[in-house]
Formats: sequence, C-alpha cells, structure tokens
Amino acid sequence: MPVLFSNNASTTLSAGINNSQTTIAIASASGFPSLGSGEYYYGTIANTNNTKVEVVKVTAGTTSLTVTRAQDGTSAQAFDSGDNFQLRVTAATLDATSKSDVAITAGSVQADTLIAKGDGSSADGQIQLNCSQNSHGIKLKSPPHSAAADYTLTFPDDDGNANEYLQTNGSGVLSWNAVDLTALSASNLTSGTVPAARITASSIANDLIDSQHYADGSIDTAHIGDDQVTADKLANSINSEIAANTAKVTNATHTGEVTGATALTIADNVVDEANLKVSNTPTNGYFLSAQSGNTGGLTWAEVDTTIANDAIDSQHIAAGAVDLEHLSSESVDEDNLYISNAGSNGQFLQKQSGNNGGLTWATVSQEDFIPDGSVMVFFQANAPTGWTKVTTQNDKTLRVVSGTGGGTGGDWAMSAGETTSSHGGHVHSSAAHTHNGAAHSHNHNLSAGSHTLSTSEMPSHNHNTNIYGSGGSSSTGRLQYGQRSNSTITTSSTGGGSSHSHSLSGSISSGGDGATGSTTPGDTGSAGSHTHTIAAPQYIDVIICSKDA
Repeated sequence: MPVLFSNNASTTLSAGINNSQTTIAIASASGFPSLGSGEYYYGTIANTNNTKVEVVKVTAGTTSLTVTRAQDGTSAQAFDSGDNFQLRVTAATLDATSKSDVAITAGSVQADTLIAKGDGSSADGQIQLNCSQNSHGIKLKSPPHSAAADYTLTFPDDDGNANEYLQTNGSGVLSWNAVDLTALSASNLTSGTVPAARITASSIANDLIDSQHYADGSIDTAHIGDDQVTADKLANSINSEIAANTAKVTNATHTGEVTGATALTIADNVVDEANLKVSNTPTNGYFLSAQSGNTGGLTWAEVDTTIANDAIDSQHIAAGAVDLEHLSSESVDEDNLYISNAGSNGQFLQKQSGNNGGLTWATVSQEDFIPDGSVMVFFQANAPTGWTKVTTQNDKTLRVVSGTGGGTGGDWAMSAGETTSSHGGHVHSSAAHTHNGAAHSHNHNLSAGSHTLSTSEMPSHNHNTNIYGSGGSSSTGRLQYGQRSNSTITTSSTGGGSSHSHSLSGSISSGGDGATGSTTPGDTGSAGSHTHTIAAPQYIDVIICSKDA
C-alpha cells in the first residue's frame, strides 16, 4: 500500500463536518494525488486561524474523500465549510517514506545509489515497473542470498539494432551483438532446435548423416524414393519366398463346381449352408448375422421383431400413409408444420401458395379485421388512426331500427335545447286512470271575514236573573221581595244552533313540485289549438368515422 505525494496541494472544505464523519467533501481535487487500489496520502484539516488541526488518512475519492480520522497523534474535531484542507509534510508521511509502501507520483529521486532491500528473511530485493493503470508490471530482481552475487551490469550507450542481443564482456559491461551462426560448434549447440532456414544442402557436409542420426522407425514409405529398394536391400527370407511364388506360374486344373487352372471360378448356386463356415447350428427361420470374433465371422440368429424406439423414420413410411386415424390427439404442433418462415408471438398462419409448405407466419394488422369504408360511432374527440371523420351528419340523436340502417330524418337539432311544438284543435282521449302525484305541500295567506251570529245561529241557552231584597242599592228596575218567593227568575230558552258562514279572502300557491290529477276516466282537454313545451333530453357527443382504404 504505497503512500503518495504531491507539491503545494491545497483547497478548502465545501461542507462542514463533525468529529465522526469519514466522508469529507472538498472544493477542488486539483494538485492532489490520484489514488489507485491500495494507495493513500495524509491530508491536514485546519481552521482559518490554525487553532484546530487534524491529520486524516485519505484512502479513496477525488472531491468526496474517504478518510480515516485522528491520525498522527491528532484528535477528531468538527470543522466548518471553508476551513483549509492541505497536503502538508507530517510525521506520518515521513515515517511512511522509510517503509516499503512508498510511491512517488511525479518528479525524480536524486541519489547516486538507490537500493531495493530484501526483507531480511527470504524475499530478495526487487524493483517493479508497473503499467499506467498499476494493474500489472515487470520486476528486476536480485539473485538469492545463497548465490553470494556481487557484481555490476553496465548497459550499452544505445538501444542496439533489430535481432541483436545483450552480451557481457565478462566484467559486467554489456553490449549489443548479432548471433554468428558460423561460429556454432558441437559444444555451442547442446539442445534446442535449429531453424529449417539455417539447414540447407550446402550447410550439411556429404556423408555427415548416418544411421545413428535417424530415430528408430523414422524412415517410412514417404521418405523412400520410387524404385529405390532393390533385391539386395530385402531380407534373404523375403527373397526366398518371392522366388518360390514366382515359380508357380499355373494351378492344378479343377473341374466340377470349381473350375480353372489359373484363376479359379465357382459355379452358380453351388455354395450352400454346408459350405459356409458358421459358428453355430441353425434353426429354421434364423438369419445369417455377421459376428466378428466368432468362427467364420458368421452366426445364425433369430430375427428380433421388436422395433426399437426411433427406428422408423420417413424413409420407411409410404407417401400418404400417415392419415388422421394414425395421428394421436394434439400430436401436431408448430415444429411439425412445414412453414416458410420463423414465427413471432401474436402472428397468425396464412396460406401463401409458392412458399415452402404453402404456409407463412404473418402479422395481423387493423385493416384485416374491418372492411374499408365501414362507418362506426366513436365516443372520442377525433377520428382514430386509419379513419376519417364523417361531417355530413351533425347535431342528431341515434335511432335504432329493425329495418335497413343508414337513413336520416327529423327536423329538431339537439343543440337547440328546449323547444315548443304547436298543434291544431284536438281532443285527448284516454282510458280511465289515476294521476298519482309526488309528495308536495301548498302555501296560503287566507283570512276569514267577521260575522255576527243571529239568534237562530246561536246555540240553545237561557238566562238567570237575581232578585235583591228591599232597600238594596241595586233595586232599581229589579223585582222586590214579596213579588216572588224565589230569589232568582229563569227566562225561557232561546237560540237555534243553526250553521253559519264566514267570508274568505287571500290566495293559495303551490309549495312544491308534483303532479295533480283526477280519478275520473274519459276525455280531457279542449278542442282548441295549443302549444306543448318539449325539454331536450340528456346526450353525449360522439363522432361518426369511415375506415380508410
């Protein structure tokens, strides 16, 4: 994990932090090291008057940094936006440079001797040269301790020419040199392969390659020229056999089923079961089966009438032999159909003469369902794609007919709203019926007039008269004692209790909607002309469209 450096890197915090945050936002990454895998640097956070200072270890990020807080003996503190964030020289940085994880991102190291030390145990010192992404590289490594190596290699002044190699003079001074093939000797070439281009007829001495240079079995017919093997080169036993066979110019003359003196001929229909060399005794109905390894290579075997799975293919079935009776239910699927193209979900099977199988998968379009010129009603603002709005019909209701459609009629536009209809003199005739009205009430401001009751209109009644004693202060006009023995006098009854009436003034008005009517059957109305008011019904706006061709 190398520590990285850069010169004069300084910026500010772009947001405040508390004493536990491990992600720090800075205003700019300019001048700061670009971190790779396993790399880090030490940053210093300080307020503007440098009274609060904290060292953090930055392990990832550019303007949003991942950090480890409270490094190099400092404590984690809260800082404000705008406080300084800088790459200063710290004790932790200097300490890291004395260890093995040091990386210098720019500049140079000024030293007459740069030593890559071993670990003091088993790891030898080495210098690694990485690629630009630090994902791989090469190493220059010291010989092991056991070699006790102590030498210096001095490189040439230039990069040499093509195909040259570095050669030492024995004292560690290296130079570029070309390979001199003329100087090769048996002691120089102990292993490896000499390129074919370096081996020519002129470079191999005559009679140089003998039998010891050939590997056993390496001389085959491809390497022996035509007509190059003579009788002298053949083994004596082979020559003896050739001589013996050459002396046999004729065969004994044969007659009968096998005839001939040179080439022998077997007559037709003469080789029977007894002449065959078969490994077993036959049974009637058996067939002759080839059986390598058996006597004669032939064996009598029973015919197996069992048909193996997948044994019958198209070549065994006569044309037209597979009919509906031989097809099981749901046995023909898409793979069994002979179709000219590959289908996609949602397509339909279309007959196309001339195509493979006469069938083609095709896409269903809207135009395939509805004939061109069809007229339909749509409950929407505009005609759909592929349709044209019909404007000859406007502001009309729809009427359902049981006869032929497409007609028009009427003279009242829906947009006119409420309208009137005038009629000549006529009488409305109706059967006996009752008008049932909805629940309602009436309001009135009626008042009854005053009325004086006559005697006959009063209820029947009588009056009692008191009699006062003599000397009373109220005796004037009264009966005196001695005139009657009773103290009261009762008059005769009067009043008839008949009915009477009051006048009624004011008016009555309806207090609510509702129908009124009569239960009286028969004709109603007058024979005079009159006008009816007709209210417009509720409606929805639709459009009529014709399908385009």
